[in-house]
Amino acid sequence: MRRFFLAAALSIAAMTTHAEALTGDSIQSMSNEKIEENLPDSHPSAYFSYAQKLFKGGMQDLAVRWYYIGQIRYRAHLLANPDLLANPDLLSTGDPAEFESITRSFGPVVSEWAGGNVHAWIQSIDDALAWDASHANNFTLKKSHIPDIQQARDELTRVRDTIRKNEAQIHAQRAAKGLPDR
Repeated sequence: MRRFFLAAALSIAAMTTHAEALTGDSIQSMSNEKIEENLPDSHPSAYFSYAQKLFKGGMQDLAVRWYYIGQIRYRAHLLANPDLLANPDLLSTGDPAEFESITRSFGPVVSEWAGGNVHAWIQSIDDALAWDASHANNFTLKKSHIPDIQQARDELTRVRDTIRKNEAQIHAQRAAKGLPDR
């Protein structure tokens, strides 16, 4: 009888600590802490949904970091699944199309905000790289897709380095558009 209760208690504990895959709707209703706990088990689009929630909620700097974590995770997913890119039907409706749509619609919003403080932008990218390195990716397993994940990380590192190299040009372009620095 004692073993039964112990087994039941362990089963309940395992169920309550098991993470769940997130959806766009669940992200809107969950606390940020719960979202962040569940992101490693979720489709990469969940990172973008979370970034959008943060951005709309006035936490733009935090949203920038999560946007770039989403970039790493989604790019790694696509690189690890070349069949997604090879299928013409999926290019217009599947994950490649979704990634392209998010990048084209939300990416410029993130860049415009982040460009207002280039040093914070670079730090957000560094934070994204650090978070990705230190957290599981249960959607695109790190052990199985080391080269794909590294390529996605390298792409973001190049973006960061380009931003750093072109800081003066970014300030000048913003000034020409009448956009303030923060």
